[in-house]
Amino acid sequence: MGLRSSGSQTFVVENAFVPDNMVAPFYDFRRAGEDPEGTFGTRLHGNSMYVGITTSLFTAVISAVMVGAAWAALDEYEEILRTKKTINPPFHERYKSLEYQRTVGQVVMEIRAAEVQVIEVARQYTQACQQWQAGIAYSAEKDFLQGAMATQAGKMAAESIEKIFYAGGSTAAKKGQRLNRYFRDMATYRTHPIAQYDTAAEGVGQAHFGLPIPMLEAVGGARSKR
Repeated sequence: MGLRSSGSQTFVVENAFVPDNMVAPFYDFRRAGEDPEGTFGTRLHGNSMYVGITTSLFTAVISAVMVGAAWAALDEYEEILRTKKTINPPFHERYKSLEYQRTVGQVVMEIRAAEVQVIEVARQYTQACQQWQAGIAYSAEKDFLQGAMATQAGKMAAESIEKIFYAGGSTAAKKGQRLNRYFRDMATYRTHPIAQYDTAAEGVGQAHFGLPIPMLEAVGGARSKR
C-alpha cells in the first residue's frame, strides 16, 4: 500500500557516547507553548517557531500532501475524460457529459476548500507563535483545534481522491496506473492516527463544551514523563 514502506521505525544505538551539549530532554511538547520560558529551541535560535507545538503543524503538513495528491488525481482524471468516450450514447468525450462534469465540480470544490483550509491553519499557527513571543500562551487546546481543522482538510482531500478513483474506470485502477498510486497513498494516509476523523471530532466536541480533552494529556503529558 501507499509508498510500499514498512512504516515508522525505532532505531537503537548501543555503546555510543553522546556529549551533553548534543542531546535534548524529551519534554511535554503538547504544553510547551504554555511555558513563557520557551524551549531549548527558542532559547537557542531566538525564534518562536521553535516553541515546539507540533499537532497543528504535523497534521497540516500531511494534509497538505493529501491536497497535492488530490490535485494530481484530478489532473489524471481530466486526462481520462478528454481521451475516453462515454460508454452509453450519445458517444463523445467524457468531459462533455454532465455525469462526469458533476464529479469534477464536486472534487474541485472539495480540493480548493481543503487547500484554503490548510493555508489558514498555517497562518493561524504562525500567528500563534508570534503571539507566544509577545507573552500570549499557545495552549495545547488551541493547537489541537487548529490541528482538527487540518484533519478536516485532509478528509476532504482524501474523499475527493476516492470519488475520482471510483469514477476513473477499471483501466485507471490497474497496477502501475497513476490513479492506482494516488488511491493507495490516500488509503495509507487513512491508517494514520491523525486521519481518524471521529477521534478528532470527539476532542473538538469536548473543547466546545469547555471539557477536558483527555487525549492531550495521554499524548503529550503522561507518556512523555516515562
